[in-house]
Amino acid sequence: MPKKQRTQQERISEGKAAENLPKVFTDSMDQIEEDLTNSWKAESDPSKREQFWAQIQSLKLIKDELGRLMNDGKIARKQRDKEQ
Repeated sequence: MPKKQRTQQERISEGKAAENLPKVFTDSMDQIEEDLTNSWKAESDPSKREQFWAQIQSLKLIKDELGRLMNDGKIARKQRDKEQ
């Protein structure tokens, strides 16, 4: 699905919001990923391993998107600052 075109200000705002996520949230995501990975490694049932793997990949997609938002916001701020 194509991404929605966002204004420079929207990109800056989204980047700031992603940067300002509470540490407890990001720490929780890291802990969940570690727990899922440990469960995946310990599981012998292939079906359950696949479920753990899919959950790990979904969590990574969320973390990657937050990182992308932060980086995109930084780039938009630099572009805005150059234009001013």
